[in-house]
Amino acid sequence: ELFNKITINSVYKYALNDHNSLFLKFKYFDYLNKSTSIYLSDFNSVISKIDEVSSALVYEKSIATILKLPVEISMGYKNIYRKFDFETSNFAISQYINSAFLDTDITISNKFSLFASLLFNNTFNKNGTANQHYNNLLPSLSLLYKIGRNYNLKLDYSKKIRRPNANYLNPNLLLITPLYLYQGNPEL
Repeated sequence: ELFNKITINSVYKYALNDHNSLFLKFKYFDYLNKSTSIYLSDFNSVISKIDEVSSALVYEKSIATILKLPVEISMGYKNIYRKFDFETSNFAISQYINSAFLDTDITISNKFSLFASLLFNNTFNKNGTANQHYNNLLPSLSLLYKIGRNYNLKLDYSKKIRRPNANYLNPNLLLITPLYLYQGNPEL
């Protein structure tokens, strides 16, 4: 198996004042995974490639109040473009994701804190044979109780999207052994 991964990240912070900041974030991601099988006289390889570019604009307010409780607020917009390519097949897919989010971290007391988040996600997947478009509203809630100096108790709820990686999508069959074959599902 040959695996190459390149990630370039950059963050620019602009402080509006002591408690308000704007962040501009960029990311480039290049991923290549080549799995090669040599079994008896059979030889095959499966190549998965992802190119990704993303950017985000985030506003953070470190001191605010809700019902007289101290709150940290973060809100923003993020877009992602991904291209999945499988060099040994004609299946390729482009993915466009746009998200808007609001995060709050509320200090209830010196023992309790609450984190609440709401993310709106708009996804568009496109290739030569199919177009998929869907929206999701993804809430998260976390309650933290500080038991003592070294222990915390945390209760979490989160609704998330788990997207398949390139190998799970790759439709090419890879023969590892006569008993172990690997093939992804492009319908995921």
